[in-house]
Order: sequence, then structure tokens, then C-alpha cells
Amino acid sequence: MRQQSRSRSRNNSESSQTHFADAETVETQINIPPRDVSFGQTPDTPRGFGEHRGIKGPELDNIPYRFGGGDGSNDLDEMKNSWWKFWKGPSGGFASPMPHGYERDEYIQKKNFGQMVTSGGQQIIAPVKTLFQGNEGPQHEYPPYIDPNYVENEENALWAKYIKKKDRPTHRLPRFGIGILPYIFPWINTKVDTIYWCREELARLNVEIEYDQDHSEDYPKMNSAFIQFNHQIAAHMAVQAVSHHIPKHMAPRMVEVSPTDVIWDNMSIKWWEAWLRTFFIFAAVAGMCILWAIPVSATALLGNIPELIRQYHWLGFLRGAETALKSVAGILPAVVLALLMILPPLIFYNLATLQGNQTGKLRELSVQNYYFFFLFVQVFLVVSIASGTFATLADIADVTSIPGLLAQNLPKASNYFFSYMIIQALSTSAGSLLQVGTLIMWILMPKLFDNTARQKWKRNTSLSTVHWGTYFPTYTNFACIAIIYSTVAPLIMVFAIITFTVLWIANRYCMLYVFRHTEDTGGLLYPRAINQNFIGLYVMELCLIGLFFLVRDEKNNTACFPQAIIMIVVMAFTAIFQFLLNQSFGPLYEHLAITLEDEAVLRDEAFERAQAARLMESDHDDDSDHDDAASRNTRG
Repeated sequence: MRQQSRSRSRNNSESSQTHFADAETVETQINIPPRDVSFGQTPDTPRGFGEHRGIKGPELDNIPYRFGGGDGSNDLDEMKNSWWKFWKGPSGGFASPMPHGYERDEYIQKKNFGQMVTSGGQQIIAPVKTLFQGNEGPQHEYPPYIDPNYVENEENALWAKYIKKKDRPTHRLPRFGIGILPYIFPWINTKVDTIYWCREELARLNVEIEYDQDHSEDYPKMNSAFIQFNHQIAAHMAVQAVSHHIPKHMAPRMVEVSPTDVIWDNMSIKWWEAWLRTFFIFAAVAGMCILWAIPVSATALLGNIPELIRQYHWLGFLRGAETALKSVAGILPAVVLALLMILPPLIFYNLATLQGNQTGKLRELSVQNYYFFFLFVQVFLVVSIASGTFATLADIADVTSIPGLLAQNLPKASNYFFSYMIIQALSTSAGSLLQVGTLIMWILMPKLFDNTARQKWKRNTSLSTVHWGTYFPTYTNFACIAIIYSTVAPLIMVFAIITFTVLWIANRYCMLYVFRHTEDTGGLLYPRAINQNFIGLYVMELCLIGLFFLVRDEKNNTACFPQAIIMIVVMAFTAIFQFLLNQSFGPLYEHLAITLEDEAVLRDEAFERAQAARLMESDHDDDSDHDDAASRNTRG
């Protein structure tokens, strides 16, 4: 369990003393000022405070917190006995501190169309997700929360004087646990009175919450903790310290953690479970890249229809429509490829959650890696190789001629990317500026689903969200394609300039006026995107090396051997530069430098002085006005 510990120091607000037990259960005094650091795989801590629960005020500083069972001896036995359950979360789960029904499900009886699809889809896959998430928490028989003999007296009710029963709010409860069924087949599920149902649910939840608070010892022990510090630099120093003598204990560690960004279902996953999950998620992503190559390569086949007609006689019936086929070959492949790229981001977000990422920031970083790898393989590698392969299958006489044929036909794939980049730039920018979906939701949906003033206000004030994990890889892949083909097809640089100019204008407007982001990644996706651009450099250098070695003179000797050696040296220098770049700037990506903290303290002190001077000035003006008014009254 990730136990969030918060206490206030009475005597010294800048003190930050934290001690962790090594092996045995001991009592430890903790003074924790407010700045979050998250430790994973800590010695097991109880979910509740036991006999100290409910203590408030200064007495909270003197509570001994017990950390025990963290020597790792139990982890090995548990790994042997339940390693095959690695995909399941720990029993008991971890409840989110956010209120139930936060924002999205505030009104169960009235939702807009997007919320219908989202909530319905989540409930459809809920049975599947139970296979991967633990559901073995403590089961209690709670005391009764309502009188079973109580019956609502609707005839003499006060509301009956003003409205009819049919005018009362109602909603349908999912009969089979699938929330979208009420909207598709409304007659299947049971219709209930919303007010009566909410009253009953409130009574039930109040009883269950009170019972759980009184029996907090029944909940299982977890393995994580939140620690807060008075100063930001103290948290960054603590997260970089070696906190435990046993490997993988007090790790992984994160800093600058927001409660709204935490994925609470993943807070109790052990390190070996996370490793196993990561291995299988990597295998799933690799499998997706391989299997998705079949339809993606078919789009490349559509782009080479004129060449295939000339190579294969059984396609001779298409020779009368060369002009139409050229138009289809230029537009249709890019359109089909764009449609095929819609589904993978949704899959990757679910895989990143199942992987065990504890925060939305880590999930976005994982999705960025998966989606870029997927796009690079599918959009660049598969299309480039397939474009040259399908056009040269009839000319392959022996295996040794394949490299030369691919080298000759590989530049022809640039025609595909010319149309792909332009279509993506124009369609994406036009869609971002016009916001067709948002326009429909804003004009049409309110007339169908919004019945209250709050719902209408919420629709008019809510902005679209942007997911950075799938936002960066698309443009990073464009940059890699432009870099790779800049030598074999220099014309692509013109298309790349047009593409990025149009996208920059559209995205700048959207970032300022249209989009909002719900998960703050701290700018970590940008340096990762820079590192991913190096993949384009490496592939470009490999292509040049291969082309130089394949060039032959009249005596069938390698004509560009020195140029190939130069490119090998350049590739080595590129790798060295990337290594030095990450080694120099890597520590600054997530951790605060002490010099910056000093500057921040000076700025805070200057702000406090300016604020104090402004307040004193305001008080002096108020006193002057009061004296003037008093003198006028005296003269009067």
C-alpha cells in the first residue's frame, strides 16, 4: 500500500528527518514537512494508523509509525508461491483519494454522448481487466443500512403536490454490468427513481465507510509511502539518496508527485511483478508491430499499382485506367494508413497501465516510446521495404541481387511519403482549427442530452484534452522520415518544411485557445523526442553506408569505399555525441539543481518584501482616508 504520511513540525518548520527500519519492526519518529517524494517497495506499512487514527493537531507529530517486514525475506516466498499471478494487482487494491464520481460521472442520469461511449466501453472491458487487477480484498458483511420494512409513501409526499411521478428524474441500472446497454437497448435494464436510489446508496456507503474506518486493521499491508518536505530541494536530495541496503527496496522513487496524477491501482506492485509485466508488455508491443505490418504493407501495395500492372500480366485488365489509378495510388494509401493508425494509441494506453506505471507522467512516457517504435516500424520501415519489394519481385533472379534491387527502388518510396506528409499536415491542421467533433458536441448534443443549467455550463466551459504520449511521436516520426530521405530524395525537405510550418501554425493556436492537458509531464517528453530523432540520423547514416558499399565501377569493384568509411566514423561520432548529451543533461531532466533552488529562494524573499511593502502602502492609504473622513466629520 502506498501510505501517504503527512505531519507538521511544531518547533522547526525546516526540519526534515526520516528514518526507515532495516529488517525488524521498530518504532520510528518521523517529522515530515510538505514536499512530496514517493518511495516504492518500502517495508510493509499498515493501511490505517490503528489506535492513533483520528488524532489531530500537534499531537500528530509524536505518533510512532511502524515500518516492519521489509527485509525482503517474505518477498522470495511470495514470489515462489504466486509468481504466476504477476499480472494481478495486490489484494485489497488502493483506493483513490479523489471523490467518487469526480467530474466525469457527477450526474449518473444525464451524460453526453462522449461520456456514454467512454463509460460504456470501460464497463465492457471491465471483466477483462479483472483478470489483470487484483480483486481479493477483504470481504465483509456490513450491518444493515436501511429498514427492510420501510416503504416510501408517495401518495402523501410533498413533491406530489407540485409534480407528477413521471416527471421525477430516473435512470437505468445495468443488468449485466455493461453500462452502454441502457443507451442501445433501454428496455433491458431496470429503471429506478434517481432520488430514491441516491438516498439508498448514500445510506449504504455511509455505513460501509464507517465500518471500514473502524476496522482498518483488516486491510492488507502494502509496500509504498509518500513523504513530504518543507523545501523542494530537500525532496530532490532525498530521492537521489541510497535509502536501503537491500536491492530494489525503497525503489522506484519519484519526485514532484501530484495526487491527481497517481494511478492508485498500480501503487502496490512489487518490483519483480513490474519486471514481469514489462517483459510481457514489450512482447505484446513487438507482436503488434509485426502483425500490423500486414495491413500497412498492403497500403504500400496500393501506392505501386501502376508499377505492378507493368510487372504482372494478370493485372492487364487495369491498363485502361492509368490516370485514375495514379490518382488512387497517390491519395488512397495515405488515407488507409491514417485510418489504421487510430486504434494503436488506445491499445498502448491500456498496456502502459497494465505495465504498472504509478503515475500518469510515467504512463505518457511509456506510451511515447511504444507509439514511436510502432510508427517508425509501420510507417517508415514496412512501407519503405514493401514499396521496393513488391515492385521488384519479378526481377529477382537470385538472392544476391536483392540488396542492389532494394537500393535502386528504395528512393521510389519517397513518393509515398510526399503525399503522406502533405495529407497528414493538411488534414491534421484543418481538423485542429475547425474542431468538427467539438463543434458537433457543442451545437447538436446540448439539444439532445443537456437538460440542466449545470450541464450546459459545463459543456460550454470544458476544453478538449491533449495526450502528450501520442502527440509527440507523430511529429518525431515525420522528422525521422525527413532526415532519412534527405540524402536519397532531397525533395522531401521541401515537403517537410511545408508540413511542419502548417502544423506549427495550427498547433500553436490549439495550445493557446483550444487544448488543455490533465497530466503534467514536466517537459520530459521533449528530450525523449530529441533522442528519438537520433534514430533517424542512425538509419540515414546506415543507408548511406550501404549505398556507398553497393556502388560498383566498371571493374565491379567498390567505388566509394573511402566515403563508406567516413560515414562509419561519422556514425560513431554521432553515438558519442548522443551519449555525452544525455550524460550531461540527463540529471537535470528530473532533479532540481541546488543553484536553481538558491535563485528560487532569493526570488521568494524578494516577492515577500514587495508584497509586504504593498500591504503597508495599502494600510497607510486606508489610515489616511480614515483620518480625512474623521477630520471632515469634526469640522461638520
